[in-house]
Amino acid sequence: MLQRATGRRLLLRAVRPADVPRQDSSPVACDGVSCDGGPPSPVSPLSCYDHILLEMTLGDAPRYEEPTVSLDESLSRVLDRFAELRDALGSGTLTPEAFAECSKEFAELEPIAGEIEALQAARREQAEVAELLQDGGVDAEMKALAEEEHARLEEAIQALEHRVQRLLLPKDEADARNAILEVRAGTGGEEAALFAADLFLMYQRYAALHGWRFEVMEASETPLGGFKEAIANVTGRNVFARLKFESGVHRVQRVPMTEAQGRIHTSAATVAVLPEAEDVDVHIDEGDLRVDVFRASGAGGQHVNRTESAVRIT
Repeated sequence: MLQRATGRRLLLRAVRPADVPRQDSSPVACDGVSCDGGPPSPVSPLSCYDHILLEMTLGDAPRYEEPTVSLDESLSRVLDRFAELRDALGSGTLTPEAFAECSKEFAELEPIAGEIEALQAARREQAEVAELLQDGGVDAEMKALAEEEHARLEEAIQALEHRVQRLLLPKDEADARNAILEVRAGTGGEEAALFAADLFLMYQRYAALHGWRFEVMEASETPLGGFKEAIANVTGRNVFARLKFESGVHRVQRVPMTEAQGRIHTSAATVAVLPEAEDVDVHIDEGDLRVDVFRASGAGGQHVNRTESAVRIT
């Protein structure tokens, strides 16, 4: 049996046995070509008598559906993994490499697990309040308080579910890396350099508030204390995730300290934030290397001609 998909229809074609006679003589469709039951045409290598055309729309065809995982199942898996990592870190049987990997994953799951536990606690409390509302022996005042508490818990649960879903979204692998911060003065002359210095100082204080290490790698200062260019290495937790959206052109409109007549100037500075590259061990086979040596030429005697003064490795 042959199978061919055309548009929104699935065509199944089978060869009719030779001993099965055709029931009618009406024209049939052969691969989209109408014929009157004659001999095989160039479009179809077989006669229409030898074809059975079966059409089935996609709506009737069986569809493969991926298994769906509910939110509660996902939350349970996160909590199980968090408990597993906590037990592994407390066992004391991990190697230093495995301990570092588990510690990193544990730190990533810790805020998510805290929100999940808060969500589950709110749901349990809401269920208790719902049972109280269904109790017929509760007086009117207690019932009003329970209804108010039930509404408050419903809002809290929706907010917690929203936060948990955001925390469960896939993250960029580079978010946990350290960052290289570069600030350059743009258009505006000395005022742009002063603005770049203000930005650089702002990022330095922001890093101090988050407990990050801010190491100045290079800085080109101006006579008035501005920066033509400043580069820093920012080290800490989730540094690149918080600073990556700072990349771009920053503009300021203000009366600069270099202005004597009180006019407003527009200056700009560019900020670049790049994730710090990780150390990678590279193994190079000596058989893949080509070493070429070069010697000087000219009237210098045998010492010049024999001295290999240049080496090229490709």
